[in-house]
Amino acid sequence: APHRGGNLQSYAGDAAVLVLSGSEDAIVNRTAFGMAHQYLPGSARFVTIEGGNHGQFGHYNASGRVLALGERQQDGVATITRATQVELTAHEIWVLALQLGAPMCPSPDPGPECDCVEAVHPYKGYVPPECRDHFVLGESDWCYVRRNAVCD
Repeated sequence: APHRGGNLQSYAGDAAVLVLSGSEDAIVNRTAFGMAHQYLPGSARFVTIEGGNHGQFGHYNASGRVLALGERQQDGVATITRATQVELTAHEIWVLALQLGAPMCPSPDPGPECDCVEAVHPYKGYVPPECRDHFVLGESDWCYVRRNAVCD
């Protein structure tokens, strides 16, 4: 059963909760996972990454876990690549950040520290220094800014 000390229901109006899971995750106890929903605010957003498993949310070798804890700890077989799962996970976290008010692009005349800069996305490659839907996903326009920039 879920730990009762983690009850977040009282934060319903203030908490932004994103619950990510993989459809092929064979590690998470689905019964306990389902019961945990009662401790989350009604505004919690649940996203299942189709084809994702437990191990691809991180970068680690799970063979020691299986040896120590038995076959019950054997993960499901992912049907998407690690890169795809990481990209989809990052996208959902980005959507959460937008919902919390993170700026999409620098505001008009934000100062030079918030100008769009070119960057290399870990999976998509080069991203030019302009504000647009870079990956043509139907998203709002965005761009990278300098590290540690404080933008409105």
